[in-house]
Amino acid sequence: PLARVAGPMVSIIINPVSGGATLDQARLRAQLAASMLEAHGEPGDVTLTMSRGHARDLAAAAAARGARLVVAWGGDGTMNEVASSLVGQRSVLGLVPAGSGNGLARELGLPGAPTDALRLALSCAPRRIDAGQLGGRWFFSVAGIGFDAHVARAFDADAGHARGLRGYVHLTVRELWRYQCGRYAIDSAPPTSA
Repeated sequence: PLARVAGPMVSIIINPVSGGATLDQARLRAQLAASMLEAHGEPGDVTLTMSRGHARDLAAAAAARGARLVVAWGGDGTMNEVASSLVGQRSVLGLVPAGSGNGLARELGLPGAPTDALRLALSCAPRRIDAGQLGGRWFFSVAGIGFDAHVARAFDADAGHARGLRGYVHLTVRELWRYQCGRYAIDSAPPTSA
């Protein structure tokens, strides 16, 4: 953590490798986040994630400390980890898109430039978004089952592929021959917690 304060504050959680970022780029992200907090007169902290699942833990801790805003700076995976920890909490989710897809940020019409996205997160009024659960996991933009989920899992597991649309197309073609259809039961009952 770069700074630590108590009480209502902002917590910015940065995935240092999202979008193929280098360590130098991660440092610049953290510096920009800290300077934006200072420029807006916001007490808060800036933390870099260390591994998969770490953003979820950091967001839960920030919400428990009473953070008014928890910003996820990364891709859709980082956003999902942070948002999943904030369901049912008073803390508000902010997004700085920095991944290869950025599906939710695009759907919400958020700016792609980090400075603009941070400025918006720090100053705009909260708005509600939909959330759902599939297989016990929260989702906030899209969720897939069947072949769609199979390709997403392959994309996540295959670190050697190209990022972005090109990588998805390549994996889709490759996985067409590996996929085996499954049977699914869909329960439309609302989730137990929201």
